[in-house]
This record gives sequence, structure tokens and C-alpha cells, in this order.
Amino acid sequence: MTRIDDIITSEWWPNLECCIAEKEIPAFPTKRSAQAAAKAFGWNSYHVLRVIRRFEKVWIVGMIHIQPDCEAGIEFKNLRVCLLKWEQRADGVTHCPTVSFRKPYVSR
Repeated sequence: MTRIDDIITSEWWPNLECCIAEKEIPAFPTKRSAQAAAKAFGWNSYHVLRVIRRFEKVWIVGMIHIQPDCEAGIEFKNLRVCLLKWEQRADGVTHCPTVSFRKPYVSR
């Protein structure tokens, strides 16, 4: 049974399913392990989202933005996912990179 706040990978662009399958985005088998990883990188426990894949349910660290973007008259929901690693930019600042995904937004 899916919940209303579950993320279905086939709905998001670029392909969220491929990113999880190729281990570019960290996915966790339990909510507790995802919350522990989120805490280590400064994300709150409510930024842990359940993802419905083809044969399993996994947890990722990310957030869905409340306000949709509008391009060419089409509204898009945005999902920002934390990559759970530290990188250093050219200016010497250490940061945790994120990746954005989007899907068409249908208001109800």
C-alpha cells in the first residue's frame, strides 16, 4: 500500500530510479538508518523520504519544496536529494552537494 507522501521513482526527472540503482544517490533499507545518515550531515529526521521502487521500498534523505516552479506555463514539483558526502569547492568552502529532480505538478 502506498501513502500519499511516498515518492514513486518513475514520476521524477531525471530518472530517479537509475540514480538509486547506480548508487549515485544513497538509499537505505530502513528509516532509522536513513535518519542516522541525515543527522550526520545536518539534515533533520523529517527530511527522510520513503521511495517506492519496482520491487522494494527504500529511504532517501531529501525534501520536496512546497512552492512549485513554473516554466512555460507548466508547474513542476521539486525534490532535492542530499548526496551524503562532503566536497570542497574551488574557493575552499566545504559543502554537502544536493541533486534536484522534478515532475509536473497537478493542483487539485
